[in-house]
Order: sequence, then C-alpha cells, then structure tokens
Amino acid sequence: NRSSSCLSEIGLDSVPCPLSYCGSWHHLATTSGSFRESLLNIRTNQVNNWLVTTLEPLVLQIRDHKEMMEKRLNNLQKIGQSRNTLQFRIVELQDQYTEAARQLTSLRNMANRLNNSELLDKEKRPRPRLVPRQNAS
Repeated sequence: NRSSSCLSEIGLDSVPCPLSYCGSWHHLATTSGSFRESLLNIRTNQVNNWLVTTLEPLVLQIRDHKEMMEKRLNNLQKIGQSRNTLQFRIVELQDQYTEAARQLTSLRNMANRLNNSELLDKEKRPRPRLVPRQNAS
C-alpha cells in the first residue's frame, strides 16, 4: 500500500488511523439523530487529531528542508555576487596590464634609440656646440 509506505518512511506507520475504529458507516446512518451527530463529531475530532498528529512531523521535515534550500540559495547568490566582483577585478587588472605593457614598450623604444645613437660613426654623430659666455655685468 502506497500510503502506508509513505507513513513508514517518516516513522508514522505505528500511528493507528481513527477510521479503522469506525466500523460500518452504515451503522452510524441508522443510529438516532443527536446520538449519531455526536458520534460523528467525535469521529471527526478523532480524524482531525490523527491528521494533525500524523502530519506534524512531515510539516517539520518540510520546514527544515525549506530552510536548508533557502540557505543554499543565499550561498549561491553570494557566490554569484563574488563572481561578478571577481570578473570586474579581472577586467581592471587586464586594463592595468595593457597600460603597463604599453609604457614598457615606449620605454624600450626610448632605450633602443639612445643605444642606437651611440653606434653612429663620428661623422654622423651630432657634435655639441659651445655656447658663448655672457659677461656678468
């Protein structure tokens, strides 16, 4: 029976169903009015109590599962936010790297020009000009 296996999974297979005590509903239908109504009220209360008793552990289990799922969702949201922050930081660092590489290339070009100018032979090398002295008067 599927319902009894579900009850046994959550540890409620030993809780007796109040409907098993009811006997024949036909007997209740043939009993006199007010007695029949009070008996039906008693059975209704028993069924309601049994449902509350039976379903309470299941409700607690569902609440626990819901809390666990909410915590997982919260953790995943935090991971998503940190991932976005990390991606933004990676883009910033790539931009800094590109700028540093550009500056390094510029400095290397300057150094090469300075080093290559020393290799010119004497005739092509620019000569310094003497600046005439001015009298301090």
